[in-house]
Amino acid sequence: MESTKFKLLINSITKEMNVYNVCDFYNNHYNIVNFINKKSNIYSLSKNVTSLCIGILFDKKLLSLQDDIYDIFKDEYPTSISYKGVTIEDVLKQVTGIKEGFLDIDVEDKNSFDEDDYLKIIFKKGLFYHDKNHFVYSDSNYYLLGRIVKKVSGLFLQDFIVKYIFTPLEIIDYEFVLDPINNQMGATGIFLHSYDVNKIGQIFIDGTFFNQRIVSSEYINLSKSKLVKVDEKIKYGFSLWFNDESKIYYGCGMLGQMFVLLDEEVISLISEDKNNKIELLKDILLRKDVQNGNL
Repeated sequence: MESTKFKLLINSITKEMNVYNVCDFYNNHYNIVNFINKKSNIYSLSKNVTSLCIGILFDKKLLSLQDDIYDIFKDEYPTSISYKGVTIEDVLKQVTGIKEGFLDIDVEDKNSFDEDDYLKIIFKKGLFYHDKNHFVYSDSNYYLLGRIVKKVSGLFLQDFIVKYIFTPLEIIDYEFVLDPINNQMGATGIFLHSYDVNKIGQIFIDGTFFNQRIVSSEYINLSKSKLVKVDEKIKYGFSLWFNDESKIYYGCGMLGQMFVLLDEEVISLISEDKNNKIELLKDILLRKDVQNGNL
C-alpha cells in the first residue's frame, strides 16, 4: 500500500531532476522506486549518521553532551584551547561560534588545505562569536564530531558506523570518503541507496529499527527538542531540520538527498540534481496538507 504523499511525489518526478531512487516506509512496508538503481553520496545526510554515533556514545556514558571540546583534545592538540567553552551539544547544533562555514570538501579544493590533519585547521581558525546564539552551518562541525567519536571510542568513525549502525540495520552496500589520515569526513561522503537512507531516518523516530534499540529515546528526543532558530520557518536540532509550519522533521543534503519523518511514514530519496529542479519535491515532502493526491 502506498501513501497519498508518496504517490504524488513519484508522479511529480521528472527526468531533469536526476532522481536515482525513492523509498517509502509506510504501514511497516517498503516501497522502492528505482529510476536509476545506484547509490549516491548522501552529502549532509552523513551528519545524521554522525549524530547517531554521538548518541550511542552518550548512551554508553562515554561522553556527556556538555563535555568541553578543549578538555577532549587538549593533550593531543594544545591549539584546541581556541574551542574552550564549546560543548559537544554546541557542535551538534552548529552554534560553535565560527564566523563562516568551511571544510566542505564537496565545494572547496582539498589541495588548498594546508594540513592533512583537518582538526588542526579547525582549531587554527578558532571562533568569532562567543554567545552561542549564531547558527553557522559548517561541515567542520560534524568533522569535529567524527573525530570525537574516534577519540572517545578508539575506532575510526567509519568503523564505528559499520559496527554500531550499518551492521544492525543490515546495510551492506556503502562507501566512505576519507580524509588524508583515514578519518571519515563526518559531514559528508557516505554513499548509500535510498532504501538504506530510509533506515537511518527510521531511527530518528524513536531510536529503534524494527524493535531493535540503536539509540536511546532520550537522545532522539534531545535531537528533536534542542532546537536553534535558523530563520522564521526553519529550526535545527542535532543534525535534524524542523519546519515550523508543517511541524515536520527532516534531513537533507546537497543535490537533493533527503529523508522526512511523517506521522507514520518515512520517505527518502537520493539524486544528483545539479539543475535545482528538485525543490518541487522538497515542497511536497514538507507539506502537511497533501490530500487526495493534490496540494
